[in-house]
Amino acid sequence: MSFDAQAYDKSQIVQEAGIDWSAIEDQKKTPVYNFDPKEIEKQAEFASRVTGVRKDFLMGMLVVETSLGKDTGQCTYQEVMEDAQNSHQTGNLSNRAWQTFQSRKETIKNIADGLGYDYRELKVSCNPSYAGTGGAMGIAQFMPDTWIEYKGRIAEIIGTQNPDPWNIQHGVLAMALKVADVPGVTEHNTWAERRASKMYLSGSTSSQYEWYASEIQYWSRNYLSLLS
Repeated sequence: MSFDAQAYDKSQIVQEAGIDWSAIEDQKKTPVYNFDPKEIEKQAEFASRVTGVRKDFLMGMLVVETSLGKDTGQCTYQEVMEDAQNSHQTGNLSNRAWQTFQSRKETIKNIADGLGYDYRELKVSCNPSYAGTGGAMGIAQFMPDTWIEYKGRIAEIIGTQNPDPWNIQHGVLAMALKVADVPGVTEHNTWAERRASKMYLSGSTSSQYEWYASEIQYWSRNYLSLLS
């Protein structure tokens, strides 16, 4: 007896096979969260060639920000959302910070939807102990609104329509582009690199973040010990 495919529609085949089609269609991709340090070094070399940022400086940044890709986020975005809401309700998170978080939530949702990810399940940075929120993405630890700011430039350089914060090449390039915007960094000026480091962390060049800049400079000289 031959099978007449035209006599069956999709819903009938699915029903007879016992397939939950909606569950299949709702399946999302999962990003890569851990990276090979050697591959990170390779991408730092690429980003350095493209942007002019010193490769060793980028490696120092990557050690401090994510332990060379070993720690790109320990919380799901769902956990970050719930914790931020609790902090706001108890008065530990200001209305201004809450509004910023709400805006970023919509942005990361749009980013995730465009890449086929479930934004609620994405691993991101946890909320800090001080009055702020987590949600930094990928190896560059960009907040969603910062990623959008650099997305077009990443796309143009890489030749892709939709850059991915969790793609190692896209993420390292994003970091390089951001620090390259600070005058003097592409001339490999140490003080410019220190300013760029502090701005990367806090958006300011305040002296209270000198420890961060110093740590990055240290690892820019010593990261090779982590590759062996």
